[in-house]
Amino acid sequence: MQPKIHQIFAENSLRNFNYIVESKNGFVIIDPYDAKQVTAALGSNPKVIALINTHEHHDHIRGNKELKERFGCQVLVHKNAL
Repeated sequence: MQPKIHQIFAENSLRNFNYIVESKNGFVIIDPYDAKQVTAALGSNPKVIALINTHEHHDHIRGNKELKERFGCQVLVHKNAL
């Protein structure tokens, strides 16, 4: 299976996008602004491998805590984003 990239527009004034990379091994979430929107897009019982933040701005890390707690996945970020 070729990895698929899903781009999800986050309904906010900052015009952010959440990204989900889907592969045969599971999902990687990139810059999750809206955890509820990302969770809905993943479908039922997803295997989330990791969260990746491209940088530490709030609009790129806001969903980290909720998604980490829900899926128990690894979070890959710059130390400033912790």
